[in-house]
Amino acid sequence: MWFAFASAVAGVWVFFEAVTGKEIPSHAHPVLGALVVAALMFGGVDIAKVNRIRRELLAVARDAAAPLLARVHAVWGYGQLLRRAAAPVAAAWPLLADADAEIRTQAAKILGDAASAKPDAKRLIPLLTDTAPRVRLQAAIALGKLAEPTAVDALFAFAAQDGAVPVLRH
Repeated sequence: MWFAFASAVAGVWVFFEAVTGKEIPSHAHPVLGALVVAALMFGGVDIAKVNRIRRELLAVARDAAAPLLARVHAVWGYGQLLRRAAAPVAAAWPLLADADAEIRTQAAKILGDAASAKPDAKRLIPLLTDTAPRVRLQAAIALGKLAEPTAVDALFAFAAQDGAVPVLRH
């Protein structure tokens, strides 16, 4: 049932744009993208549609002018694809340098959940000294999940600096 619904949403998305010649507003992309990603989880979605959704999710995630909630949902949608190895991890790394701390936070989180991020996990180490506490926390968790051996000293420094903060002790 869910698969049929999500597939229908993907079809409506493409059909709407083809018939009207207008694009669906970018703030709706993460919601629709998440439905299509859900369909992907159950199999059977056209790979061309998945590639298009992947590009749309990244476009919204990178768009500083988009509403923050849409951007966060786009990052999460891309993370779902990463966990299923249905998207390239290289496209997610630039999100760690985003001007918005919440995007950096969520990017660290999705990269920590992606096995394909392991070879470049050391790129998360600089986030342990980020100005935003949630970014530091998610970077530490991601480095632990990815078992990055070069991060040990930086993680001890993070723990010494932020260990007294209850939220960051996770």
